[in-house]
Amino acid sequence: MDRSARFHPPLLTRDQQRHLWKLSIVIIALAAAGGAAASVLLPKTYMARTLIEYRLSDEDNARRAPDGTYPRAFATETALMQSRAVLGPVAESNGVQPDRLAGQVRVELLPDSSVIQVDVLSGDQTSGVKLAGDIADRYLAVVYERSPRKYIEDQLRAAQRQRAAALQGRKDILNLTGEHAAVVEPAHPVPAETSPSPVTTGAIGLVCGLLAAAGVAWIVAARYRRRNANRGYRRPAP
Repeated sequence: MDRSARFHPPLLTRDQQRHLWKLSIVIIALAAAGGAAASVLLPKTYMARTLIEYRLSDEDNARRAPDGTYPRAFATETALMQSRAVLGPVAESNGVQPDRLAGQVRVELLPDSSVIQVDVLSGDQTSGVKLAGDIADRYLAVVYERSPRKYIEDQLRAAQRQRAAALQGRKDILNLTGEHAAVVEPAHPVPAETSPSPVTTGAIGLVCGLLAAAGVAWIVAARYRRRNANRGYRRPAP
């Protein structure tokens, strides 16, 4: 066997090389176009957002971290907002499965603030805004249910008249220093569609096209080389 033929596979002709380039370009273009078109065909997803301010209590202030933050307090509140105590009633009133609603909700603390951001993903802007608003309302209700303020208000309603003045004084103190939460930005739609993005899906299609083009080109080139070898077309010896 000719040593040069063993270590130098048959060359592709210029026509074969041009054919491979054209084939690769067509595959890449089709994949990129398909990815961009997917953004039109796939279901639209919209985002609704609401902001809730959490006011720290004296107990929270006593647990402040050395860096001046309050990780425990806000971790508790963000976990509460995603719990079934909050999402369960909201899901039931809106005819949504609790687990599905939990997957649509994103909760995070805004940097260097006491504001909690709640984002709700939905296929419809109107329902997304309603869900975000209901989540905020339910969270405030849960916070109120477990707050000292509610206890004092219940005592005020049940107490005798002679004790009402003293309890009212305690309530006024809690209004100044107690643990409360308030909506600082009502639920509203986020202008841009969240997904699918034509740029993202187009880029995915482009990458898939590159991989597919490389594979097809390798297969076609191998066939061309076998064909050229059978015809005796070899790389010239150096």
